[in-house]
Amino acid sequence: MVASTEATRCNPTIANLARIDAWLDGLADAVDEAAQSEELTRYLQILARFWTYSARNCWLIGLQMPEARRVASRKTWESLGRTIRRDHWRRGLEILCPHFRTEKDGETGEDRQVLVRFSTGYVFDISQTEGRPLAADLWQEVAGEYTALYTALLTQVRRCGLVVEECATLPEGVHGYSTGAGRLVVRADGAPGNRCQTVLHELAHERCHGIMARRTFGTTMLECQAEAIAYCCSQILSIYVSDNLPLLWSGSGIVHG
Repeated sequence: MVASTEATRCNPTIANLARIDAWLDGLADAVDEAAQSEELTRYLQILARFWTYSARNCWLIGLQMPEARRVASRKTWESLGRTIRRDHWRRGLEILCPHFRTEKDGETGEDRQVLVRFSTGYVFDISQTEGRPLAADLWQEVAGEYTALYTALLTQVRRCGLVVEECATLPEGVHGYSTGAGRLVVRADGAPGNRCQTVLHELAHERCHGIMARRTFGTTMLECQAEAIAYCCSQILSIYVSDNLPLLWSGSGIVHG
C-alpha cells in the first residue's frame, strides 16, 4: 500500500522515512561512483607503496608528494648509506608519530603500551636522497616470471599453519576459494601469476573473514575487501594486475570464491 501525498505531508514519520530512503539512495550512488573512480586506485597504490605506515600517514605522504615511491626517516636513510640532498633538508614529508607509555594492566598485572599522544615527524622520499644504490627487490627471477614467487608464497603460507591445496577440478571460471577454517584451494592449471593473486586473495579471506564475518557481511563486501588487499600485495610484489577496480564492487568480476 502506497501512502498518499496528503498522508505523507501530514504524517511526520512517513515523511522522515521518505527522507531517510532518499539519503540512503544518494549514499549508495556516491559509493558506487567512488568505487569506479581513479581515487580508489590511487588510494590502494599508496597503501601498497607505504605498507609499513598507517593508513593515515599513507594519505599524508600521498597528499604532500603524490610521486613518492619509497620513504624513510633521515636516520634510516643514513643507515642505508644515503644522505638527504642539501636542497631538500627543509622539504621533509610530515607524518604523525605515536608516543606510548608503559602501564601495568590492572587485571593481569602485566605491562602494556598505552598511546599518549602524537607528534610531527618527517620522512624523505628516495628522490630526495643521494648515495649508495639500494639492493633490488628479488621478488622475481625474471620480469614477468612468477613460478619462483608462487612457490615462495605457498611455502610462507604453509609456515603460517594454513593448508594450501591445488585442485584441477574446480568449475570453469573459479580460480580458488577459502573455507574460513585454515584451508585454501587454488586452481592447479592457472598461470603462475594468476595463482599468486589467487593465493593472496584467499589468504586475505582467511585472515580477515572468519565464520562470523562471513555471516555478517554480504558477498560483494567480502570480495571487495579481499580483492583490495590482494591488489595492494600484488603491487608490492610486482605482480601485474589490472587497475579495473570497479569489478571489486560489482561482484560480477569476482571469481575467486
